[in-house]
Amino acid sequence: MLEGAKSSPEKLRDLGTEEIAYWGKVHVIAYDWDGITAPTVLYGGFPHTILFKITENEKWLVEWVDIIHTDAEDVTHRHYQFSLWETLDSSKVEQDLWRFVPPENTTLVEALPTPIPTATINPDEEPIRTIAGLTVPDYGFAPLLPGYLPEGMKIQNIEALGPKGGYIINFELDGNPVMVMHQGVEVGYRWGNTPEKVELSWATVEIGAIEPMGPPGWVVLIKPHQTDDQLLPNINLLVELPDKELVMKIVESITVVTE
Repeated sequence: MLEGAKSSPEKLRDLGTEEIAYWGKVHVIAYDWDGITAPTVLYGGFPHTILFKITENEKWLVEWVDIIHTDAEDVTHRHYQFSLWETLDSSKVEQDLWRFVPPENTTLVEALPTPIPTATINPDEEPIRTIAGLTVPDYGFAPLLPGYLPEGMKIQNIEALGPKGGYIINFELDGNPVMVMHQGVEVGYRWGNTPEKVELSWATVEIGAIEPMGPPGWVVLIKPHQTDDQLLPNINLLVELPDKELVMKIVESITVVTE
């Protein structure tokens, strides 16, 4: 990881060293992740920075921090720290050794709070439209949806992110989240690898494997060829399916929403 930060700074950033309790001097490596390939319940669509903290001598990963960059402020979303290493006799391990004791001043909740609303609809003040039977704000571009979906796949929900953010459309397959489509005029993707480029009659497509820690699947950036008839959005598609040909079949079927 340290060597990767030096040789591929566009993917991993070496932030130098710092001191943390118990471990002493650690190297800090940053990985910038967008909010589509790394979605969360509360902060859908916002970019992340993940910090990896590695010990100087053992080269152990002893701390992992997920920071989300919202419009208002940075939020520490997840934070794990390896705080102790000790060899134990399994016959003498205390029964409650692994019981989690929350830090002082921690607030425990029974369930996740209601997701932060990303957009509100006021029909009296802003235009609306329908996408797949769901009412959303109309942002002035022609929404796109695939005409083909594998058997069992369907739209789960649609999140409205505002005029510059567009829409995030979540798909499920047999009840499991499997595909996320982010579309908007300013949508893009910063590749950590070199994607394959495919030219379709109506769009330029870039496709690359999910990396480095994601499930088997593909990231697809679709840039439609603009015409004088209507404004078309760019699309960032995350598909957690290993079959590349199937993913391209979905991509090739994408067309303007007509309802």
